[in-house]
Amino acid sequence: MTDRTAELLELAARRILILDGAMGTMIQRHELAEADYRGERFKDWPSDVRGNNDLLSLTRPDVIREIHDQYLAAGADIVETNTFNANGISMADYGMEALVFELNHEGARLARAAADGCSTADKPRFVAGVLGPTSRTLSLSPDVNDPGFRNVSWDALVATYYEATDGLVKGGADLILIETVFDTLNAKAAVFAVKKYFDEAGLTRPIMISGTITDASGRTLSGQTAEAFWNSLRHAEPFSFGFNCALGAKELRQHVDDMAGKADCLVSAHPNAGLPNAFGGYDESAAQMAAEIGEWARSGLLNIVGGLLHPTSGEVRVGDVVVRGPLPHDVAFVFQEPTLGDRLTAEQNRRFPAGLYHVPPDQIEQRIERALRLAADEEALPFAPGCFDLVLSCLSLHWVNDLPGTLVQIRRSLKPDGLLLAALLGGETLYELRAAWMEAELAEEAGAGVHVSPFADVRDAGALLQRAGFALPVTDTERIAVQYADAASLMHDLRGMGETNAALARRPGFTRRATLARMAAVYDSLFARQGRIPATFEVVYLTAWAPHESQPKALRPGSAAARLADALGSEERPAGDTARPGR
Repeated sequence: MTDRTAELLELAARRILILDGAMGTMIQRHELAEADYRGERFKDWPSDVRGNNDLLSLTRPDVIREIHDQYLAAGADIVETNTFNANGISMADYGMEALVFELNHEGARLARAAADGCSTADKPRFVAGVLGPTSRTLSLSPDVNDPGFRNVSWDALVATYYEATDGLVKGGADLILIETVFDTLNAKAAVFAVKKYFDEAGLTRPIMISGTITDASGRTLSGQTAEAFWNSLRHAEPFSFGFNCALGAKELRQHVDDMAGKADCLVSAHPNAGLPNAFGGYDESAAQMAAEIGEWARSGLLNIVGGLLHPTSGEVRVGDVVVRGPLPHDVAFVFQEPTLGDRLTAEQNRRFPAGLYHVPPDQIEQRIERALRLAADEEALPFAPGCFDLVLSCLSLHWVNDLPGTLVQIRRSLKPDGLLLAALLGGETLYELRAAWMEAELAEEAGAGVHVSPFADVRDAGALLQRAGFALPVTDTERIAVQYADAASLMHDLRGMGETNAALARRPGFTRRATLARMAAVYDSLFARQGRIPATFEVVYLTAWAPHESQPKALRPGSAAARLADALGSEERPAGDTARPGR
């Protein structure tokens, strides 16, 4: 098989790609017995093998092929091989470590035959060779009394992943899917083994990586957030990056959204149908799941989505219907036409590097609009270096997540000796409202939430300007007290200013009516004067220049050409001497 990366990228630029659904649940519907798993070849195997689904590629290939065919008929662009546990560590539970290469080779061969049987020029099909996480972890000890103990080694993981990759590629896999990653170190071993195999075999295949968020904490089992997980594995230069399993679509959305804003590759997701119920089943229907995923697609979060196809549920093409219309997530789709490329700034061209593949002509204008919108945010200012004489910012920098980084970008966007004039809200802003909120929440909700973005004080602001590389920084502050009839009037004005609660750590849900009433009462009791309440706004003013050789600079110590005492006509005395009257 040849490398089909370019073909995959071209398709992904046009539409969201559909991954098949779960293999295990489809196998369960066949209600296979121990004899089915054993087949003729393993009828005398010394241990039970029922539940070893990967073995069915050898003993019941008809079942596995039928499942692939059903998913392909339902609209899947990519089918996964039946090799989730086809590694030496998982196969050791059955004493079948010697079958690793054969299981992967046959798993890929069956998927390849099914995909080739359905492929057409208009709808090519692809095979993703699956490398599962194994049943052991490199990062954590299985013994709580011995934190340093590990029941698997790096070398053992690399060896079995290398052998599995060999079987998958030789069996016809178009991609390698490292999925259900709960331990990032295990995934690093898989990436190392796959890359090593590619180097030694003189070939390459796209690598998909899909992790699993284990619970509502938003972290993997090894303790990483979605962003940390991405940063730990981005060196693999994956074709796609995303999440699967563990959480349902509703719970997983925030993490896919987070990944869509950070990953510089395609974004994938194949969630469960909700969280398992008390009986281990899933209550969410295909239509409910499709509604959730449809919103993801319309929001531009996805490039590859799985778990939507239910070949025997009567909702065969629900995934096809949900994701065919919306455009895929724009992360690396580029515009090769010179006149259109000129419309992208240097920063946007960095985020959307040219020369990869074409966007369909009928989508160009829409993609450019989205590219401009995506690039123009406070984390990555869409301005070329040295393009401004003056930058003005009025009471908006407190919305920035990374103020030091934004100041650095502003300084870079200024021409030499260019000027920054900014006003931002200081640390004393709304101190009355903050005090009233805290007391009210402690009384009504037994804990205070986050309501206000962190503010910088005048000293911090000056230091930040120096750290950002500005010359001649000057800061000043002004306190403005505004009088209101009541707290509701103040809140109305704040909403009109656009100052709603945007803190990521804010409490979910609506504020209680009782808490609002208590806050208003506390505000009146603590701060009201003559029937009105004050609201203090501290404004910090910043003035700074981009460095230039013409700017005045402090003289080096000892470089003075004349003595200050001579200029003042006075006598110079050593430090510490007491001056006498008349001298």
